[in-house]
Amino acid sequence: MVNEVFLKQIRRLNYNLFFAKDELENRRITSLIYELTRDEFLRSESDERTKNMKVAERIFLPKPSEKVFDAAEIAMDTGTTLWFDEKDRKLNRLKNLVACGQFTTCYNLLDYVMKLPDEYQTPEIAALTEALQKDWETFNNNPFWLV
Repeated sequence: MVNEVFLKQIRRLNYNLFFAKDELENRRITSLIYELTRDEFLRSESDERTKNMKVAERIFLPKPSEKVFDAAEIAMDTGTTLWFDEKDRKLNRLKNLVACGQFTTCYNLLDYVMKLPDEYQTPEIAALTEALQKDWETFNNNPFWLV
């Protein structure tokens, strides 16, 4: 328990250092393993980021599919380990972990580019947004398509 509390404190300090730097504004995002689990996603639909925005200003991304939710749940339940036991292998835990990293990163990048201020909206960003939207649709149909 002491290690867990200590590691959370170290993580919190690192996040504070990273997010306190103004020069990194519009240059950073996070991609956390639990973000696209059912509970976390439903909890964040009323997120602080959109609380004070007018409805017309909000950008809504397509909801993750049940397949994405299921893969994220399996990935999130993975403990810190050096190897996978028989139960992990039956759950394809490694495959779910890799896929979860891929689709969560895709989702967060899509969210990020869609919320960039107008001065950052270039033809390159538009092309990236389109590519990310296609990838997100593919992930929703098959979360493991890149694994």
